[in-house]
Amino acid sequence: MKLLFQTFLCGVFSVNFAQASQYKWKEFSFKMDVPSTWQSANDFMGVPLTLFAPMMSGTDRRVVVQVMPTQAKPLVFNDKEMKAFDKNYAARRKKWIQKRNGKLKEIESVKIDIVGGQKAFVAGSTYNWVLRNFKEKTYYLNCGKTLYHLKLVGDPAKKDELDKAEKVLRSFRCE
Repeated sequence: MKLLFQTFLCGVFSVNFAQASQYKWKEFSFKMDVPSTWQSANDFMGVPLTLFAPMMSGTDRRVVVQVMPTQAKPLVFNDKEMKAFDKNYAARRKKWIQKRNGKLKEIESVKIDIVGGQKAFVAGSTYNWVLRNFKEKTYYLNCGKTLYHLKLVGDPAKKDELDKAEKVLRSFRCE
């Protein structure tokens, strides 16, 4: 994979981004703008593509972005589907965190947003698990006949790092 690097100034620091990184997983293909300092892994713990931000200063944690093509049918973006999706998302998050003996702190209701020129359902949650706090943001969008699930997870106290990761996630483009 050939990466072209360009530097963007972000406030008082610079972040290097690899422009238009091409990713393939089986028959799925897409592009994302990923900082050159990030690492990637294919099929990490069953996830087709996982992107790892550098370790956050003063901690042993890092923000993670995951890209997962699904076998689910593409979404229809209307109010009826969004309400059903919102109810389902909230129930799944509650069940997931309870199963792991964690504590759900907040659920962000599903909204429709634009990611990479595509409509997406976007939702989020904040929870405590194994004595650590996590902020998760999840996106579902269609690329042709494939529904993609994109997710970022990180420390809610590190807003700047989460914002950088969201920029990476939102750079997702269908191929």
